[in-house]
Amino acid sequence: MALDMFRLFTPNWLDEQEAKRAYEAHNAAVRASVPADRLIDWQPGDGWEPICEKLGIPVPSEPFPHVNTTDDFRAMLGMEPLP
Repeated sequence: MALDMFRLFTPNWLDEQEAKRAYEAHNAAVRASVPADRLIDWQPGDGWEPICEKLGIPVPSEPFPHVNTTDDFRAMLGMEPLP
């Protein structure tokens, strides 16, 4: 469940600053431990290209899917949508 994932990063996951620090620390640990030739440092909005390049496969012709909106994510956590 999504809440378990947050608790792995920090028990204070509802504290925005603490959650951001834990997220950045996790990403830094991954970047430090995964060999560069096996790491895809992908960011939202990068689309297919970095993933396909690293995997050595052609870029699909269909657009990159955009799912997990803020409201989708909040619903997964049992939270109300933002106004």
